[in-house]
Amino acid sequence: MAEVRGQGFHNADCVKHELLNFLALNTEHESVEQLKKDVSALQIELKALSKFLTETNKAALAGTNKATQNAKDLSALATRVKKLE
Repeated sequence: MAEVRGQGFHNADCVKHELLNFLALNTEHESVEQLKKDVSALQIELKALSKFLTETNKAALAGTNKATQNAKDLSALATRVKKLE
């Protein structure tokens, strides 16, 4: 950079253009790297949420089965009580 300033080209259009290209490429590279990190984090979160959803569905099905069984038991108990009366 000192040589460019020494020659008086630091305000030249070609130097500005090259500087902008350099900054744009570095920014694009950093953006791509950040996007890769974000995607990997989202994939990990998706796996965790999928696992949680599967466990929640299993628990809900178990609760439904217990409720159905309890309804049958209560119905049978009510029938037995009516017979005793």
